[in-house]
Amino acid sequence: MKSTPHLSASRLSTYQACLLEARAHRVLVGRFRSWLKEFGLNSNEWAILGALTDHAAEGMRLSQISTLLHLHAPQGTSMVTSLEQRGLVVRKAEDLDARSRRAHLTKEGKKLVEKAERQLRGQMRDYLRDVSRPALDTYLGVLDYLANQETSPSDGSV
Repeated sequence: MKSTPHLSASRLSTYQACLLEARAHRVLVGRFRSWLKEFGLNSNEWAILGALTDHAAEGMRLSQISTLLHLHAPQGTSMVTSLEQRGLVVRKAEDLDARSRRAHLTKEGKKLVEKAERQLRGQMRDYLRDVSRPALDTYLGVLDYLANQETSPSDGSV
């Protein structure tokens, strides 16, 4: 894996940082796209399945899913519908309000998540084998910080 020697935030111009981020984004998106293709998923669908795994007991409202992924509500609904048609997700009426529905993983969805997570984790570990754990932890911390600075898609900034 090639890297830029002596990369320093103090010496990096903003356009260089932008180019670096864009190149890294394209590389990571391409990798994940190829890895997820084996499971018939795209990154948003994978994120939905993961979120439903994290909320297995209570499920998630479609509005929660759209908010989590920074999608407009119709996009989130469409993705959940696609996953539902493939037998990976089911919508269930809420106990207190039958008009409201929550998405849950099906047994098949759970099996797919377990298999894909194992395989993707191994592929990512192999891909990043030359990156130290502290550097990876720092990178993930920066991503978390940036992701939590985002605003909703309705204001056009996403």
